[in-house]
Amino acid sequence: MAPTAPTGSGWESLSTDSVQAAGLQSITVDVDADATIQTESNSSSSASADNVTGDSGASSATAFNSGLQANSTIEVSADAGIQGIAGTTADSSASTSNGAANAYTSLTESAGIQDLSSLNVGGVASVAGQSLNTLSADSESVEGNSDGTSTLTGEIEGFEGTNTAVSSDATLQGIAGLTNSAAASTSSGDAESLANAATLQGA
Repeated sequence: MAPTAPTGSGWESLSTDSVQAAGLQSITVDVDADATIQTESNSSSSASADNVTGDSGASSATAFNSGLQANSTIEVSADAGIQGIAGTTADSSASTSNGAANAYTSLTESAGIQDLSSLNVGGVASVAGQSLNTLSADSESVEGNSDGTSTLTGEIEGFEGTNTAVSSDATLQGIAGLTNSAAASTSSGDAESLANAATLQGA
């Protein structure tokens, strides 16, 4: 059975946090000269639950974090420098002395530059998208089951776009990075830790 985030009633201690973030969304840029576009989005999500007698659950969920996203178009007649950076830090921790401990951290998607529907540069173009993410989950129980899950459910992208045209020299860079860890411990019961990732794509 796949691990799930702790929700609902029945928890002695329950902590949840959810985040969605973006630097720029759905922009239209039309410049007749040189242009520099820089955007950065850094998000942090943390959930912690502790108790002595009862179940303990913590859930940290990041839906999306992007530097530049959502069907943007950029038209520059001369030289263009475009940079999109996204950084995500998310962690969850759950501990109890007598009961179940469930720590669940999830990231759905993150991108430096995403859904760039049109990029047209009349001169030299330097385009960089970077998404660096750190996820962790830590669960601990003395008497009871312990589950720690840290998961990328969707995709991390450095640069993603369509219809790119550059009249002169061009440098295009996409970096996607993920550090993902999970830990679970118990003195009496079942302990399960899972750190997984669906898709990472530079460009």
